[in-house]
Amino acid sequence: MSKLVLSVFLIISSANAFAFAKPPPPQPPTNPPGYSVVTPELGNKVVKNLMENYYDTRANCGASHRSSYLCSGVTLRGTQPGNYHVWEPSPSSEKSGGVSFSYLRTDAKFSRLAYGYKSGFTIYPTFELVGSALDLEYLCFFPVDADTNRRDAAGCGAHSSYQSNSGECNAQGIYSKGQWVNHYNSTSSNGDNRDHHQCGFNIQYYYPNATEFVASNFYQGLQAMRDVSGQTHNKQNEIRIKTWDKSLGRQTPVQAFFYIDITGQEGLNEARSYQQDFYNMYGLIKPVVKLDLPATWDDEAQFTFSMDDQAI
Repeated sequence: MSKLVLSVFLIISSANAFAFAKPPPPQPPTNPPGYSVVTPELGNKVVKNLMENYYDTRANCGASHRSSYLCSGVTLRGTQPGNYHVWEPSPSSEKSGGVSFSYLRTDAKFSRLAYGYKSGFTIYPTFELVGSALDLEYLCFFPVDADTNRRDAAGCGAHSSYQSNSGECNAQGIYSKGQWVNHYNSTSSNGDNRDHHQCGFNIQYYYPNATEFVASNFYQGLQAMRDVSGQTHNKQNEIRIKTWDKSLGRQTPVQAFFYIDITGQEGLNEARSYQQDFYNMYGLIKPVVKLDLPATWDDEAQFTFSMDDQAI
């Protein structure tokens, strides 16, 4: 074979090999030092929305089966870095069928996150979802952290320590904040007995499980928080949301990643890592915001945004 023919053969072979080679995976955009893809306009817009929803104390969203979580308040989940993406259901949530969140509003205050977490994320209210964002299914509400890992029915049912009287409130004839408070106080205050003994309100929006009481259930639960705040202000409330398909992570309705400035930079560094991870995975921009929780019931929560807090 002549040198000319051999050279042509090698060139054609190399071209064919390149044509059928698997393309490299897409890489997240790289930005020069000092540049941020997060803009002040985006961060301030998100904070404005969070604060407006925080101060919106409506009892329902226009109908008796439309609970106020659909259009007001701030639904959030405290997290910490682990072996899964923080916006995904945890392994225990995949097993139980429910994911724990909390609901923050000026009439539903608490001074700490579950397990003393220093960071987490907020999700958009259902009525503010756009595009292909997941419409997450809210299941039940507890005015105080309810140790849902030891409850059945996706965390909405009876606690293992009080099988006969810690199940759904309506099933026990409990519909008002006064009835709930009486039930809560009807057992010993030793340890977490009352938290485990409490009943949960059905707040399901979707039929056939929704009831005519669903909006009232949620609102009565919120009001009950204040009545027991002397005992429980340092404990967050608990909402259970039906576990969603973690493969749909891009569609998870994350609004912002937040941190609590308790000690040092730990919470901020965690929130930055979530922001970076979400951006690397999907190329989507979610701001990091600071959350100051109210120290007492007379104080107010505050969300703030700073360009210095952003990782991307």
